[in-house]
Formats: sequence, structure tokens, C-alpha cells
Amino acid sequence: MRKLILNTQLSLGDIVCFTAAVRELHAQYPGQFVTDVRTPFPQLWEHNPHITPIADDDPDSEWVECHYDRDAYVSVHKSNQHPIHLVEAYCQDLANQLGLPSLRPQELQGQIVLSRDEYSWMSLPHERFNVQRYWIIVCGGKTDATTKWWVPEYAQQVVNYFRGRIQFVQVGQLGDGHWHADLQGVIDIRGQTDVRQLIRLVHSAAGVLCGITSLVHLAAAVPLPTWQKRPRPCIVTAGGREPRTWYSYQSHRILETVGSLPCCRDGGCWHSYTVSLGGKNERLCERVINGHPKCMQLVRPEAVILEIEKYLESEAVE
Repeated sequence: MRKLILNTQLSLGDIVCFTAAVRELHAQYPGQFVTDVRTPFPQLWEHNPHITPIADDDPDSEWVECHYDRDAYVSVHKSNQHPIHLVEAYCQDLANQLGLPSLRPQELQGQIVLSRDEYSWMSLPHERFNVQRYWIIVCGGKTDATTKWWVPEYAQQVVNYFRGRIQFVQVGQLGDGHWHADLQGVIDIRGQTDVRQLIRLVHSAAGVLCGITSLVHLAAAVPLPTWQKRPRPCIVTAGGREPRTWYSYQSHRILETVGSLPCCRDGGCWHSYTVSLGGKNERLCERVINGHPKCMQLVRPEAVILEIEKYLESEAVE
């Protein structure tokens, strides 16, 4: 068997999708590989049956650099032309690196594995605030992708509308290149969760409201609690930065504006910044109004409220 050390040093959401490539490798080529990983988020891989510790200096191992942008057809660079998902791009890149004839994903989601104990643990909002049912909300993100941020005033309107019906729990990393708005009327645990705690928080959540961020991929990849009888609800305030096929999952509600504005007429614009930081190739948004991209302003709070109401109204439907 080939011993592989798979290395990718990208963001949390990217690595969640990469877990699918490791799963597919073992499912489609059983008994042919032993795999270990090097990523910034080792807690993602806890309890994963496909991970076997391999030392960096193991003379029999192969070090494989993994990415999603190198294939001539299945990569982020073709995502505006073809229906390509990030999971698929990671799988194709791994197949190319290993010389495999094919590695098409059989499941469109990452693989996060919970231990038996984690299934029975009390959620953080339940333990601290006696809140058993809640939705996760994200309002902000990385400062190197400010075009992904939804308008904070819109998020606050959604929270206010559902006050007394939905308890929102706000998450997000603080500092170190991240920013998240101060929302009122939420359980604020920004900066208080490590990756594993975030996974368990998603596991117990009744739904997720976020932009194009790691929570999109976690909402699809984290196993459901026993009481959840359908795929986990997830509303994505997406705007026009990326084509929906690149990041979306079948049961998610995607609120996008691709095709609505000249800058994203034929696909995602892939611009990153709303304000110049003085660097080169910043990919500045072309339509910033009052500090926010026009495409994100077009994702109105009323649209988000309507999609959440659909989920709520269908909860009792068998």
C-alpha cells in the first residue's frame, strides 16, 4: 500500500471539503492507500477512520500537495463555465497527483465524524443558557474577503423579526484577520469555540444562517442529531461573488445575485475587497455602496425571513 501524507494549508471551509477527497480515495480504491494529513485544523480529523499517523520523516511515505485550482477542466478557474463543486475539484486534483484514472465524488459533502460520546453531549447553548433549540448566525468573516460579508443591519432585522421564536447563536473568530458585527438579541459566543466545539455546535443546531464561509460546508458535513429528520436547514447570503455550483449543497437555500448585475452577469466576479489595502491584484469590488457590495445589499432581509419561515412551516409536515 502507498503511504501518503496529504498536505493542504487553506481555510477551514476548504479543508472540510478536502475531507471528502480522502473519503472517496479509500472508498473507490480500498486497501491501496494509507493516509495521514497535514492541515491547519487537526480537530476536523478526529475519529476519522481514514487517518493513520505517519511521521514526517517516514522514508516509505509520499508527501502530496493538494489544492483545487490546478486541473485544466475541474478547478475553480472553470467554475463560471462548468458546474463544478469544490469537493469535486479537490477529488480531481488528488486523482491527478496520484495518477488515478478517476476520483469522482459519490457524496457531495465533507466527512466529519463524531464519537459516540459527542452524540450525547449537551450543546454549549444548552449547557450555559438552557437553550436547546437554536440557529447559528454568522455576520462577518475574514478581512481578506470582505465582499462575502452580509450587511449587519440586515442580519439584525432578521434576528429582531424572529425574536421569541428563534434563538440565534452568533459565532465567528475574532482578531487574526477576522471581523464579525455586534448583533443584539443573540447568544454571543464569538471567539469562544475551537474547531471541535464549533462542530458540536453545528451538530445540535436547528439551522444555520451565514454567507459563503466554513459554516456552509460544516452544515452539510456534520452528522445530524437524532431529532433532526431532514437535512440541516442552511440559508446562504451569497451575493454575486461565486457561482452557486462551487459551494452549494442540494438542500441549502442560496440567496444569490449572479446574473443580476453587470459585474456578475456571466458568473461570480471573484472579487475579494471592498476597500483597497494598497496591495497588488486586490480584485476590488466594482460596486461598493455605503461600505457594502451592491450584490450583498440586494440580498434583502425579507428574502432571508421568507426562507426561514418555509423551514419553520415545514417542520410539522410529514
